[in-house]
Amino acid sequence: RRLDGSARGSAVQRNGALGWKIAGALVGLLLGLAGLALALGGGWSDSAALETPSAKTSPSGPVRPRLKASLASAPPGPPPWYRALAEDERPQLPLPARIAFGAKPREYLNRTDASVLVWISAGSFAMGSEAGVADEKPVHPVSFAEGFFLGKREVTWRQYEAFCFVSGRKVPSRIIDARQRGGIRLVAKDDHPVYNVSWDDAVAYCRWARLRLPSEAEWEYAARGPQSAPWPWGEGAPGGALLNLADQGADWDWPPGAKQQYGLAKAKFPDGFSYPATVGSYPDGASPFGCLDLAGNVREWVQDAYRSSYVGASRRGRAFDSAGASARVCRGGGWYDDAANCRPASRGWFVQSYRSDFLGFRPARSYP
Repeated sequence: RRLDGSARGSAVQRNGALGWKIAGALVGLLLGLAGLALALGGGWSDSAALETPSAKTSPSGPVRPRLKASLASAPPGPPPWYRALAEDERPQLPLPARIAFGAKPREYLNRTDASVLVWISAGSFAMGSEAGVADEKPVHPVSFAEGFFLGKREVTWRQYEAFCFVSGRKVPSRIIDARQRGGIRLVAKDDHPVYNVSWDDAVAYCRWARLRLPSEAEWEYAARGPQSAPWPWGEGAPGGALLNLADQGADWDWPPGAKQQYGLAKAKFPDGFSYPATVGSYPDGASPFGCLDLAGNVREWVQDAYRSSYVGASRRGRAFDSAGASARVCRGGGWYDDAANCRPASRGWFVQSYRSDFLGFRPARSYP
């Protein structure tokens, strides 16, 4: 049923000198100010679809970050929305280093990369699905004694290219060439989720941003909540206002062999996008904690090494690792996936060096 790992490969063809240090310091400062302005009502430009390649968006390079922000300063002390939350719904003060309050309720800002984070409260849930495939079993209880922060949205091209500019890391291609799949050739805008990044790329970004990848237990808990709902929005079936997945309005198709082998079927409802959507385009699909796009858009790397079942899995939500492991877990499904693979309990995997136009990530941070 699942299309991932080496099987996906058959279905989809496909530190520094002083100057860099100075540039890094300047860009880090700009990103912090940009993120603060975003939290206080500024924001990035929004875009409804992908655009064709232009001189403004180079698929290689490093490219200088194009930040749209105005200078602003945060008011002293916690905002009213924070004080109005119950004690178990908010992190304790003081906030961790380089984390600031956002202007919107339940939003926190990572100053290094301008990521908007939400607080995932301590709690428990039932991880896995007895109705799913073998690697989603056995269903087991997971408890988090401490809360943690998780990205409200996926990391964007704007953010990732700024990281590449600072670090000298190669900028991945923004291009999606779906012509062999019946689609078109196009390139992402700044506020689309970054893709064509490996697990190693995601880990490097998170280290630079003073963040980390979430464990897959943290990711699933943030998506399903304490009620262990089958979808981020609850019990209801998927719909076009809730997530971006493979739907019948898409202008591309899977290879015939893959469709037959894995039983793939496009959703019968339109979701408005044939390819990745601007991050946060489906507010009605928010999780119980306020995270967006935890079902669909792009798959997301998590910290864990892949294993074929939950036998012996941690009951405390810790990431699983194994010496010499090269296969890493990804979660959430994406624009190239059917509904079954977008379920929060569904697990995918790829070798950690793998890159694809349907695979990105979001960051997490421990408290404190």
